[in-house]
Amino acid sequence: MKFRVSYLVSGMRVMEVNVPDDVNMPANWQEMTNEQKDEWLFSVQTNSRLLMEDLDYAEASKITAIP
Repeated sequence: MKFRVSYLVSGMRVMEVNVPDDVNMPANWQEMTNEQKDEWLFSVQTNSRLLMEDLDYAEASKITAIP
């Protein structure tokens, strides 16, 4: 049997994101929220790499049997 378990987590994840050299930073970078910066980086990245993850807490929120 297989199950899919979804967790609500809290903790820290540190990523390294690579953006092509020919991509210009947005003119309003300093005014952007971290969420806006994250979305922009995701849209222009060539790749990203997980550097560190430290989960303090995880709680199973949904468990589904997979036929």
